[in-house]
Amino acid sequence: MKIGMNLPVMVPGLDRATVLAWCRRIDAGPFSTLAVGERITFPTPKRW
Repeated sequence: MKIGMNLPVMVPGLDRATVLAWCRRIDAGPFSTLAVGERITFPTPKRW
């Protein structure tokens, strides 16, 4: 079975270093794909 992972793009306080760390962990496995979601029908979360 192949399983993909979606990056947490809507998390408040998310920065480049965190996204890069997530990408490296996902690339190391066992996931087969990496995706970046796009919001279409839900609001942007409040920034704290």
